[in-house]
Amino acid sequence: MAGISSLAVKITYPLHADRTGKEGNKKLNDFLIYVLSQVYSDDYRKYFTVVGGQLTDIPEDGGKFSAYFVSNVLLRFGLIKTGHCTVASTIADMEVSGWRRTNRRMSGAVVVWEKKLQASGAVTSHIGFLITPLAAVSHVDLYRAPITHEIHYRFGENIPKRKIEAIYRHPALKP
Repeated sequence: MAGISSLAVKITYPLHADRTGKEGNKKLNDFLIYVLSQVYSDDYRKYFTVVGGQLTDIPEDGGKFSAYFVSNVLLRFGLIKTGHCTVASTIADMEVSGWRRTNRRMSGAVVVWEKKLQASGAVTSHIGFLITPLAAVSHVDLYRAPITHEIHYRFGENIPKRKIEAIYRHPALKP
């Protein structure tokens, strides 16, 4: 586990307030609190269904976790129509559910990272949540759980380990 550490994120309520100190978007606050409450959680680690006549653990004990985690959090908040196990199907559902691409890094946005070779040999995209413009929550294979981390997965290094492909924002999560 050397070299990997969870990024400390200071939480105060409300998470978002305007310049006068008035509370911001309650749904966004609740959304961010829920996402942060899932750090190191194994709540989304297993999902069994019948595939080809056999009972199958779709997220493979957390090995295929990022899209399953993100889509089910979005579903819980009514921000997409169903849960997913792939980044592509999660993005497709997000787009028909009102999510739009943006260049702005904002709390509550969904970030998609470039495809990368995984330990399993598969080349996959990755998806997670922006908590601040520089901090994200997403699955890390080593822990088989979501953790907070720097947005480019640098973990103290100067070179980004994973580049951002897209950032998505939903109107219901406006600050």
